[in-house]
Amino acid sequence: MNKKGWMEIIEAFAAIMLVAAFLLIFLNNSNNKAEDFAYEVSQTQISILREIQTNDTLRSEIANIENTPVGWEEVNFPVKVKKKIIERTPNYLKCVAKICNNTETCTISGEEGKDIYANYITITTTLETEVFRRINLFCWTK
Repeated sequence: MNKKGWMEIIEAFAAIMLVAAFLLIFLNNSNNKAEDFAYEVSQTQISILREIQTNDTLRSEIANIENTPVGWEEVNFPVKVKKKIIERTPNYLKCVAKICNNTETCTISGEEGKDIYANYITITTTLETEVFRRINLFCWTK
């Protein structure tokens, strides 16, 4: 038997396995980074939305809107809500919001080709009024 030939086969197999292991580790780390970023953006959005949801002044501003949906750039979008979102948004994100009735579809347009992260909360009855509004927060990287 030729032992030198078997050793070359074993060495080639080991080299292929090392390259495959390196590729698997590299690809797995890339996926984790994307998932970690999505989780971080989601947690930021939830934090902003909860702050709005628990603030009576901001809730009242949203509840008192007459006609929905109300987009971010519209003049009747609540100023204090907009200010809160802007001040709490990290520098690496651009966020906009839209206020809709709970039964309406609440989307944005004009941001094609971007990875947009969306989250929402429901604003329900206040002491003065009975409303069911939803504020959707859309964020993407700058």
